[in-house]
Amino acid sequence: PSYWRLITLDRFDGTTWVPEVSHPTQRFGGDLAGELEPGARVERLEQRYRVARLGGTWLPVAASPTEVDARPTVLLNAPNRGVTIRGRWRAGFEYSVVSLTAAPTAADLRRQQAYDRPELRRYLGLPADLDPRISALAAEVAGPRPTAYDRALALQDWLRDTARFRYDLDVPELRGGQDQLVRFLTVVRRGYCEQFAAAMAVMARSLGIPARVAVGFTAGLLGEDGYEVTANDAHAWPELYFTGVGWIRFEPT
Repeated sequence: PSYWRLITLDRFDGTTWVPEVSHPTQRFGGDLAGELEPGARVERLEQRYRVARLGGTWLPVAASPTEVDARPTVLLNAPNRGVTIRGRWRAGFEYSVVSLTAAPTAADLRRQQAYDRPELRRYLGLPADLDPRISALAAEVAGPRPTAYDRALALQDWLRDTARFRYDLDVPELRGGQDQLVRFLTVVRRGYCEQFAAAMAVMARSLGIPARVAVGFTAGLLGEDGYEVTANDAHAWPELYFTGVGWIRFEPT
């Protein structure tokens, strides 16, 4: 079981997260540059997929795919890590994937971070008019914790606290307006994965930790022939970057 990622979103305009690039950029070649750092601890994960029905452009894969075996040409959106094929897939389309998923220790994640690298700048960007209450709240939650990893855990634990936040698919208070995020964090405190993932990513960036939002699916239900994944498993989650490791999934929902 794993989370099956479709694409990552790296641009935040104050209300919505979107991908910097929304189309394939090159043939897939298995290059993990920008996804994992050289020497990072990894686990090999092999997956075989059979698609019954799937809308959109991108195929689900576990994070950090290094091999994709499909009959049509496999394409990659390199900036946002989306994998697709040339042409369309039909019901019964099958493909296989090998991923090298990050498997760091806590000590790996607590190393000194080098976040001043040019390639990480776009994952730290925030709107100039972002409500200052969000940054202040992130600093309050993180407190004096000594490492980026511990500050990230503090954000995750705070959002997962069921005495403070509640999972709810029907939140009419958040259907419009430019201040949805601050209202979610300070007043409404109810929402679903989209709000939780967006909130943690923005709060992490305000603390100087590179962050993005990934969209895809959770593992689904295990049956006789494997995991069955449906629209009910659609999900969003934040990914944060750590020196010597790469992108790591968190789960604040």
